[in-house]
Amino acid sequence: MSLIKTNQVRMFRWIDGMSDACTYNLAKNDLHFPDPEKAGIDHHDEETFVNSKDIRREYIRAIGSLLGVDEIYIHPVSSGSTAIYISALLMKTMTEKVMISKPEYEPMYSAASLAGLEIEEFSMGDELHGKKIMMSLPNNPLGIRPDSFLNDVREGENILFADETFILFNRKKRTAFKPHSGIIVSGTTTKYFGLSPMKAGWIICDDEYSDDLINIIDTVSPGVPAHSMWAASMVMKHLKYFEERAKLIMERNLSMVHDFVSDHRKLSWIKPDSAPVGFINFGEKGSVDLCTRILKKTGVLLVPGEFMHDDSGFRISFILETEKLQEALDRIDPFFK
Repeated sequence: MSLIKTNQVRMFRWIDGMSDACTYNLAKNDLHFPDPEKAGIDHHDEETFVNSKDIRREYIRAIGSLLGVDEIYIHPVSSGSTAIYISALLMKTMTEKVMISKPEYEPMYSAASLAGLEIEEFSMGDELHGKKIMMSLPNNPLGIRPDSFLNDVREGENILFADETFILFNRKKRTAFKPHSGIIVSGTTTKYFGLSPMKAGWIICDDEYSDDLINIIDTVSPGVPAHSMWAASMVMKHLKYFEERAKLIMERNLSMVHDFVSDHRKLSWIKPDSAPVGFINFGEKGSVDLCTRILKKTGVLLVPGEFMHDDSGFRISFILETEKLQEALDRIDPFFK
């Protein structure tokens, strides 16, 4: 285990800086904005003409219904990234040091550092008891939901913050939050629902943390745009549309990438079960150099594992149209022969 301190979010800079130069974006992991009619967004709906307090209540009600959580535990925030940072500040009221496993979503590290927390890395096989932990669930970049580890965390009387950005991609999985369990979770509408242009998120926590959380929210990000909450509330009532498009990705596209990994001896991964991303190991260090060469020669954009504290792999997103995804995999194939 080692202590880490970093305020950088190199991953965001990499994706933003390289996106214009790519033909196939396998770094992006939020779905495209939904068809308003199919998703149930009706700008002429009379229910839209209500005040912001009504919209906020409806948004909380929709999240509670979606996740099966009592509304009293739900706190709206302006985005998923904001939720991670605010939750890190909340953890800071409880501890000086948090545990983060690797590979992990880089903003988890940067949010903890910016909140003034020391970071100690650990592996999911390590025994943990009485620790304060921050992680993505399902794991980003692995795309898996480590339920056995989650049970160990609960039994170890730990305090856990889990970012559940991708939770809806596996409808068989439930939120990790349970009242009085020491678990705090966050979520967002940008990935599963594709509402990136109108960001909205949430944090769910027990009453014992709510006063501190509300104070932090009021200081850092006191308001969520009413229109964002309204749009999110509308689409949450029309899940069938989103379930169908997510199913295509998590079955057809996932199978395609799994076959690609299986066909190359140099490559390995844990097959994702709960998110449209995966982490492919290529057996050596040098992920930034590899991803740079791939981009220059093929136009395929990947995320170097170095940004997620594992330099021997890269994150791949498979939300592209199936035909485009196959073209991208064909282009990067020679790099792993």
